[in-house]
Amino acid sequence: MIEVHCRSAQSRLIQEVPGLMNELFEIKIPHAASVENVEINEWLVNVGDVVDEGQPIADVSTDKAETELEAPASGKIVRFLVEAGSEIQVGTVVALLAAAGASEEDVAAFLADYTPGRAE
Repeated sequence: MIEVHCRSAQSRLIQEVPGLMNELFEIKIPHAASVENVEINEWLVNVGDVVDEGQPIADVSTDKAETELEAPASGKIVRFLVEAGSEIQVGTVVALLAAAGASEEDVAAFLADYTPGRAE
């Protein structure tokens, strides 16, 4: 159920983080009908990996199904905000993704005082 929702709700999954002008994005667990909590079973990629849009980045499960969380855009994973094995609410920011053009220095400076959910 989440996998299908991921493909149809990209704008809710990834939001620009102010300050890096389209270079850093929050990846969120999407809202799905009657699902309140999700468990990140395993991250399928590592921080620093370059991913393609639609690539599975995590195995996740709910009380109803097991599925994959897909990268909502192409870029580089710069930080996980949730550890594997954690149960979280839908809508939670779980990772940060940098666009290909983001400089390492700008991303590092921004992450030094990043607060999840600031883009909302």
